[in-house]
Order: sequence, then C-alpha cells, then structure tokens
Amino acid sequence: MSVHGWRFLASKQGRVGLRYGSRWNRRNHRISLSLLLIAGAIAYAVFRVARLIDEVQKTIRSVNRITTSAEKATEKINQALSTLVDKNSNILKLLTGAASSFIL
Repeated sequence: MSVHGWRFLASKQGRVGLRYGSRWNRRNHRISLSLLLIAGAIAYAVFRVARLIDEVQKTIRSVNRITTSAEKATEKINQALSTLVDKNSNILKLLTGAASSFIL
C-alpha cells in the first residue's frame, strides 16, 4: 500500500514499518542533501572570505590616512624649518656649531 511515496511494509519475518519511496529515491535524496550541504559550506566560505577582504580594505584605508597625515605634517615642518633658516642664517650657524660640539 502506498500513499504519496510512503509504503507500508510487512516482511515475511513479521517486521512491519513505513518506508518512503524506493532505494533509488532515498539515494537521490541523500545525494541532493549532500549537495545542499556542500553548497551551504561553499556559500559560508565565500561569505567569510568577503568579510576578510572588507577588513583588509578597511585596514589599508586607515594606513593610507595615517601616511597622508604624516606626509602633511612633515611638509609643514619642512616649510617651517626652511622659512626659519631662510630668514635667520645665524640660527643655522648656531645649530651647526651645536651639532659639531656634540659630535666631538
């Protein structure tokens, strides 16, 4: 007796039970379930890799910001020193003398 794929089984040994479909159907269900699990694992791996790439990009952006601000700061310091040295050549002589006295 079968209702929508379910079969009532009675064996010669007296075992009674319900079974869904034939062996072929069960094998196909197992294969499809396995493929579904594999697809889920691949989707999860792709999701994790995408999140990792996003984190790396955020880190790179923050490093770029830091280097840009460091470049701007060194530019300002260089400009300040050059204007200081240009205006007062005596300061340059004093700094040179001080540096040579520390080296000796």
